[in-house]
Amino acid sequence: MRFLVDESLQRHVADLLVDNGHDAVHVSDIGLRGAPDETVLAAADADSRVLITADTDFGTLLALSGAEFHHAVTATGIVRQNRTLRGGEPCHSPGTPQRG
Repeated sequence: MRFLVDESLQRHVADLLVDNGHDAVHVSDIGLRGAPDETVLAAADADSRVLITADTDFGTLLALSGAEFHHAVTATGIVRQNRTLRGGEPCHSPGTPQRG
């Protein structure tokens, strides 16, 4: 699948998706860091990417605009889960309790 990861999520989310065989880019990779939500949404749509974000404003934006774009996922739990990256180093989000 093709994903665009919003700036509300860390870049390592895109990296994890790529490591698992997906075509994923972070907004900072395509010069959209700080861009208005409408611009990010249009970029995802134009490139046939599923937008992954933790910004609930995208849902409101879609509802109010009447847009036909249906490929947005609001992620709240993804970055809180423990993940193991290459080399066996655990990846923890700030504030996440680490288990021994």
